[in-house]
Amino acid sequence: MNPLPAVWVVSLSLSPLELRSFPLPASALTLDDISAALPAGAYTTLRTYQGERVIRLSDHLHRLELTAGLTGRPMTLDNESLRAILRQAVQGYHQGMRPQAPVQDLRLRLTLDLEIHPGDLYLALQPLSVPPPEYYQRGVAAITCDLQRLLPEAKLTRFIDRSQSMRQRLTDGLNEAVMVNPQGYLLEGLSSNFFAVFQGAIWTADEGVLAGVTRSLVLECIRRLQLPLRLQALHRTALPEAQEAFITSSSRGILPLRRIDTIAIGTECPGPLTRRLMLAFDAILQEQAEPI
Repeated sequence: MNPLPAVWVVSLSLSPLELRSFPLPASALTLDDISAALPAGAYTTLRTYQGERVIRLSDHLHRLELTAGLTGRPMTLDNESLRAILRQAVQGYHQGMRPQAPVQDLRLRLTLDLEIHPGDLYLALQPLSVPPPEYYQRGVAAITCDLQRLLPEAKLTRFIDRSQSMRQRLTDGLNEAVMVNPQGYLLEGLSSNFFAVFQGAIWTADEGVLAGVTRSLVLECIRRLQLPLRLQALHRTALPEAQEAFITSSSRGILPLRRIDTIAIGTECPGPLTRRLMLAFDAILQEQAEPI
């Protein structure tokens, strides 16, 4: 099975849309490597389920439009045409893998060029890698950092470059760095949204953060379960009293945190509310996964 990523590009200004293979440097082994090799722009990252199913693709495409608008380059994307193009790219990647190998889920990154040829869309694909089961059973560790997004609601590839040095610190069991604003409030991870259980309620920042697609699914789970919710960032001084914490992203799902910096979170990991949400999240994925 070919573990290497592949990239296609399509010009949204042409009709009909046509995928073209995009050559990559040999050093581009991850989606972040690919982002560094592409023109800067808006991006969104998602994954497939059961080979060729996705979650809320229209929300991911809307995120690209929103980010483009926030940078002063408004664009309107044709969802159905792009769905067909993405399906073609996924099927093409699967066909390039070892014959008769099991269909593997993929991690996808869509990058909308906003600088060199605005309107070109790059589709990068690679086999999905998810955290091992023990991470979900025992939780992972995270650190905090003072890094900030320049446009918090925009998902821009330039932030990947700006955060690269911090990403390189995520070794030796560290899974994420949670960004803290100058006032001391925990906002979000470098590639995830952050949640904490404090005083019996689930807290998560609602301003100054990306409105993650996985985050929206988790919020739906919280409301379905009728759990107490505070759409407010937790202050770092409250961490010692937090009962639970977790991060969310497309490839991680809901990943419990057992420690942040030197602070142990709660007395058990995952905690009871996190476990309930993990079960509800798995159920909502089964319910909402749709063919590309």
